[in-house]
Amino acid sequence: MSYERRVPFAAGNLLEYNIHVIEPGGSKLDNITNRGQTVGYMMEGRTERVIDTTPYELDAGDSFFLKNHLTNRSHNPGPGIALVLWINTPQIH
Repeated sequence: MSYERRVPFAAGNLLEYNIHVIEPGGSKLDNITNRGQTVGYMMEGRTERVIDTTPYELDAGDSFFLKNHLTNRSHNPGPGIALVLWINTPQIH
């Protein structure tokens, strides 16, 4: 999985905006939690996403919301690439 950063990371920003690029067969496990929130929009492809312990199947055009104190993971079962528009509250460093 790779990221296309759309808003430069900077101290004081209230939001981050990235496009997550997940290759077929690719996965991401996010055990990092914080007090923020995330919204996502499936631009292309599909993912199997688990938020905390609840599974979701998301296709192009679907959206999701999660509170960042929950762990989440995603997997692209293929056959094509998955593009996810991802907007979240950044971690406090």
